[in-house]
Amino acid sequence: MIDERMAELMQREIDGVVSSKDSAELHRYLAENPQALAYYEELREVDRALSIGGCAAPPADLKDAIVAAARETTGPTPKGGLGATIINVIRATVYSWLPKRPAPDTAHVAVVVRPDE
Repeated sequence: MIDERMAELMQREIDGVVSSKDSAELHRYLAENPQALAYYEELREVDRALSIGGCAAPPADLKDAIVAAARETTGPTPKGGLGATIINVIRATVYSWLPKRPAPDTAHVAVVVRPDE
């Protein structure tokens, strides 16, 4: 299982907004955890693939599609499993639409999708 904090640091590293201290901690963790390293490399590959396409507006029905898919889920997803991968793909996609911000203290963005109540 991949540590939740390390998963967040992976995303921040990919986005270029991680501190040098956290980056060093992440790379020590990756050196000791082959599963985490494989996951990190997959995230980097997704980020590269999304970056190649340039910035595009998300489809108008993206939120509705995500909410519908979430409602169809019949059980809990194991921590760090497919659900986490899907969340990270969505996060990477949304981050790719945002302008890069140079200041680490203002660059972190959290995306939460909730069904309309």
